[in-house]
Amino acid sequence: MKKLLITILAMGSFASVSYAAGKHSTSITLYDKVYVGSHLLVPGDYSVKWADGSNELLITGNKTNFSVPMTTAAAPAGPLALSVDHEGDKSVLRGLKVQSTSITIVDSDSKQSSNTNSAQ
Repeated sequence: MKKLLITILAMGSFASVSYAAGKHSTSITLYDKVYVGSHLLVPGDYSVKWADGSNELLITGNKTNFSVPMTTAAAPAGPLALSVDHEGDKSVLRGLKVQSTSITIVDSDSKQSSNTNSAQ
């Protein structure tokens, strides 16, 4: 059960989406550490932002401020979800789905994501 809670990285009621002038954002709460590229995110609250046509995902919060390369694609509308892979003892965020946008974090050293974990 603990493993399930860790992999879900529940965002639940803490998730919100804003669409204004081609800029998008959502808030997430992580309950366990997760890697995004070479960056380690510790448990806490984060803001994730991107703009239409941009190839960068900005992550801020919990004394963290960085961007990672990403791609976007249309996706069926649905709940907020994270795509997380497990490499040994660490969890690696590969992408996320927000409303009708799928975001893939570009990391040439990693394999494609294989697990999609939904938040309630």
